[in-house]
This record gives sequence, structure tokens and C-alpha cells, in this order.
Amino acid sequence: MTTTSPLRVGVTGARGRMGAAVVEAVSAAPGMELAAALDIGDSLDELVAQSCDVVIDFTTPDAVMGNLEFAIGAGMHCVVGTTGFDDDRLARVQEWTAGHPDVGVLIAPNFSIGAVLMMHLSALAARYFESVEIVQIPLQAHVFTIDLKGVERLVTAGIPGAFEEAQGTILEMAEE
Repeated sequence: MTTTSPLRVGVTGARGRMGAAVVEAVSAAPGMELAAALDIGDSLDELVAQSCDVVIDFTTPDAVMGNLEFAIGAGMHCVVGTTGFDDDRLARVQEWTAGHPDVGVLIAPNFSIGAVLMMHLSALAARYFESVEIVQIPLQAHVFTIDLKGVERLVTAGIPGAFEEAQGTILEMAEE
């Protein structure tokens, strides 16, 4: 019978509301071991010192990119729950992972099935509206804003390429 070592997990943003919940969940999960719980002021070197296999990031849009660059460069897999990813940020992450093909990165700025469905359905519905006023749906910690005004802009909580897809569909419908 072979036994496997537990997955050594580092959490960045560990003292925030979501980060603290992740720390608790990892600590209670079979097959996982909380190796590092970091927040503002803590050195990312601790992730290496504690031999983390994966880093879960629940920080801020200002901090996440530095954390990802460090973790990917150190060969650690990453799960990101931080918001604020646009096409440029995703392209930078792809550049970093290109040099580390064995490193996996999952960026999921909202793990709630309701929020994921709302973002997907909003992108689908936007195709059928020429313009939409700003709609805000306040949830516990986030406000998702959908703004498609005069077919000039669409922001659907960070879905890359959503505007281009919706705009193309609206223009095709107008030409018919």
C-alpha cells in the first residue's frame, strides 16, 4: 500500500475574510496541509521555505500579479480567487507560465455558482440589447457592474472578450 504526502498549500491574503475561510477549509481538508498563511507584510519567500505545492491567492488586484509571478517562477501551482483580471493581465500570466509548462494556474474570481451563471447569462443576454443602463447587483463582498451603452463598452465582471463577442453579434443582427 502506498501513501501519498499531503498537498502542501500556501494561502496569500490569509487574514482577509475569504482568505481566512480558505485557511480554515484547507486545514480541515483530508489530503491537504496548510504550509503557509501569508498576508500584507509577510515575505513570499515563506512559500518556498515551506515547500508549498500550490498557492491559493485571495488578495487584491494590486497584489495578485506579484504573487503569481513569484509563485509561478518558483514552480508552484496557483488557484486565484482575486478579481481584476483583464486581457492584459491574463496575457502576462500566460507569458509567465510559458516558461514553466509544468505549472498550472486556475483563475476563478468568483467561486459562487450563482455569480458564475450571472456572468455567463449576462454576456449571452447582452447580444440582444442595443444599450443597457448600468445594473448593479450587490452581493456580500462584491458589486458586479454590467455597462453596455450605445454598443461602446461592456464590462461583465472580468469576462475577457465579452464586449467583442456581444458587439459582433449586435452588429450582425443590425445588418440582417
